[in-house]
Amino acid sequence: MKLRTFLIGLSIAYSSALNASVVRDDDKLLIEGKLLNSDADDVVELINEHVIHTIVFKNSPGGEWRAGMRIGNFISSKNITTIVEGVCASACTLAFLGGDKRKFSNQSNAPILFFHAPYSADNQSTIENLKRAFFSWIEQRTKKEIPVQFSDAINNTISARGGIFLFSDDDPIVNSSGGSITQICKGSEIRIPLDCEKTDSISAVSLGIINEK
Repeated sequence: MKLRTFLIGLSIAYSSALNASVVRDDDKLLIEGKLLNSDADDVVELINEHVIHTIVFKNSPGGEWRAGMRIGNFISSKNITTIVEGVCASACTLAFLGGDKRKFSNQSNAPILFFHAPYSADNQSTIENLKRAFFSWIEQRTKKEIPVQFSDAINNTISARGGIFLFSDDDPIVNSSGGSITQICKGSEIRIPLDCEKTDSISAVSLGIINEK
């Protein structure tokens, strides 16, 4: 029950999120909120002007595809560690994958990654011609072939709320709901999150998305 309540709260947060806050603390960037192209500009500028070793993505509902890919591509050659604290969803996951080392946070906010197909808010539909780039970026960064279960889950979702939730294996919500570390959700606007299925057959670690403890 707690997991269902959590997912409902998460879907509400998507619609109310503000633009991102990008803050530098010594050699660390903290990025929180919705990613726009202007936020990508800020990230590029800060990394060009300062030595940045770590980027923490905290409670980002996603944002613009181009912003996520710009950040991810830019940091991919910078030997930067990326960390998820709280929720990192949609475009945030694209940016997160740019990290050389990618971790779940060990802080109090339970870390969660949420992947879904490229989606147009204007047309309320999946952007089919970006799916190839989406899968290619994941494989490029993880150096692993995407398993059929992952690609099928992405291809079968029917809204931006459908996709794959990847939890930390020590997440208290997961542990209280039977121990499954992945939720695959179709994304029906009527049945959120009643159409989600638990699985342990894929995880952030097995997929190579998380590659460092």
